[in-house]
Amino acid sequence: MDKNLEITAIRDRIVSKTNELTAIPWTQERIKKAAQTWLDNRDDRGEAGRKAAADYAEALRWGVATIDEVIAHFESAGTDAELADVKAQKAKGITTCQCPACKLCEELYALKDYFVI
Repeated sequence: MDKNLEITAIRDRIVSKTNELTAIPWTQERIKKAAQTWLDNRDDRGEAGRKAAADYAEALRWGVATIDEVIAHFESAGTDAELADVKAQKAKGITTCQCPACKLCEELYALKDYFVI
């Protein structure tokens, strides 16, 4: 595959995954704002594009909850079944939240080098 086509395909995937992330109701507002700013500036190779990319990457990194944060959340606001499930995940060695929003944050953060081309 041509390198430019490959990069275009990766960036198209980032846009699609970003739209998925912002559509999840419990995605943090900080992430949604950074995502929208990046979407608005993704083709800008200047300062605005670089800043939007850096801010988005930082928001994504911040947005992945640790398993202990999830346990604390479910201890105060979850059901016994939810808490048991998350504790079982921790026992298996899982260290981060497995919800769709956190998984997308991880996936997108891994692609941060393609935020600015």
